[in-house]
Amino acid sequence: MQPHRPSGKSRTNVAARRHEPRGTLLTGGPHMPRTALNFIAPVVRQCIDECVRCHEVCLSTIPYCLEQADEHAEEAHIVLLQDCAEICRTHIDFMLRGSDEQERISVACAAICRHCADDCDRLSDDDVMRACAEACRRCAESCERMSIVGV
Repeated sequence: MQPHRPSGKSRTNVAARRHEPRGTLLTGGPHMPRTALNFIAPVVRQCIDECVRCHEVCLSTIPYCLEQADEHAEEAHIVLLQDCAEICRTHIDFMLRGSDEQERISVACAAICRHCADDCDRLSDDDVMRACAEACRRCAESCERMSIVGV
């Protein structure tokens, strides 16, 4: 008795994919259409870029703050940096998906980023905290524009 084998069709597809150039499926090759990123409105693209930057800066500031100790490492400050990074990531997702709820997330993201900027300003005795405050402030302003235009 021979063991049951899946149909040759699925094995052929898997085998064919193995021989494709690396990244073909991710770059819009023959098996996946290109994304609509080229069709995103400039105000949305700018907000996505500011959210990405804010997310990166907030996450990378956390270890710095923990090393500095004292006020920098206060639990409320660290949690706020995490909250800011996370709402930015969420807002990016909502914008890329074109969610109908994006405007609500814009308002929340702007408020949290503004709060984080103010908290980083409180500790702005060095370049790292000033840079974090500036990234958060720029993101908040971009999110506020998004909530006004309602894209």
